[in-house]
Amino acid sequence: MAIGCFGVSSAKASAFRRFLSRYATSNRIDAEALARLPLVDPGGLVALELPDDDAPRLRRRARSADRLVEEMTTRKQRTRDLARQCYPMLTLLLRGRWPGESG
Repeated sequence: MAIGCFGVSSAKASAFRRFLSRYATSNRIDAEALARLPLVDPGGLVALELPDDDAPRLRRRARSADRLVEEMTTRKQRTRDLARQCYPMLTLLLRGRWPGESG
């Protein structure tokens, strides 16, 4: 379900709030200022598109997949480095057998 939501620039909201409050601020004055802003300056509103339920879940999964790929790459590189340290001649024997290995 899409929800209609609009945003305004903070400078415009602040100026309008100052005009309405005359040195007094409160949540009520802020709410009134934001509620009246579409009547005063309808062109200053910017439509905001809120994502549906699937978008954040998809982003979380993509970040998780990226993190797992990075972790796997790091572990593979560490294993190769340890193998090179323990068996220096292993690189010569297995040259070109690992993907991305140039020699």
